[in-house]
Amino acid sequence: MGLSLSQEAVNNTNSFMMDIFKRIAKEAGCLARNKSRTITSGEIQTSVHLLLSGEISKLTMSEVTRAVIKYATSR
Repeated sequence: MGLSLSQEAVNNTNSFMMDIFKRIAKEAGCLARNKSRTITSGEIQTSVHLLLSGEISKLTMSEVTRAVIKYATSR
């Protein structure tokens, strides 16, 4: 027997993730605006650290690094 989520739970999770993504992108854009028009991984990392606190920030950066490495090695 597998686990399942209601459509409402899926919609709420998606809304939450889109909100976090937009906040990180907006913050990274503000940081990049000071030096160039390109958002680098450094601005993304700084944005995550500013917007997310403590352990969740560390866990997020760890998972993002792992995903980027996996993507890069699969190409």
